[in-house]
Amino acid sequence: MGMKEIPKFNFGELFGERYCLPMYLEELQSLPGLIPSLNETGFYISGFNWMTDTNSPIR
Repeated sequence: MGMKEIPKFNFGELFGERYCLPMYLEELQSLPGLIPSLNETGFYISGFNWMTDTNSPIR
């Protein structure tokens, strides 16, 4: 996945804009069966800790 494909979300003043990588979670597989009206869902991760985030080449 290239940088242009990684979505960026705005978390407001406190955290600002962050790139968020989609992450597969097995637990999400059963959701459509449990919640039939569910059209779309996902799980994204951004950041690990202050040291990793401030020294990341993705910034």
